[in-house]
Amino acid sequence: MRSHIQLPGLHWRQVTMESTKDPGLAPFTESLDVMGDGSLTLLPTPGHTAGSVSLLIRRAHRPPLLLAGDLTYGADILQRGQLPGVGHRRQLAESTGKVRALAGQQPGLIVLPAHDPTAARRLLES
Repeated sequence: MRSHIQLPGLHWRQVTMESTKDPGLAPFTESLDVMGDGSLTLLPTPGHTAGSVSLLIRRAHRPPLLLAGDLTYGADILQRGQLPGVGHRRQLAESTGKVRALAGQQPGLIVLPAHDPTAARRLLES
């Protein structure tokens, strides 16, 4: 897969999660504050693949978004606590539980999985 991303003129760097003390991210204990202001925060959500992350977007005067990538096929599946069929089951269960707990403490959190056919509409309505 490296041939798909190693393109002329592009320079990649590996990101590393850091210990977080932000109570708004519990139960996550590690994250990466991309902009340094809490507006874009990477959260480790392994399970589908090793190293999978989700992006929490905190917006002023609007509900936060969670771009959940391949953690689940749909927000409704995640909300029910069901696991998708592909990946490391224990890690999927842990990541799903953490995201569900985060949703419980982030009022109005809108979870947008990559393969969810309702994600675009829910994003527009948010």
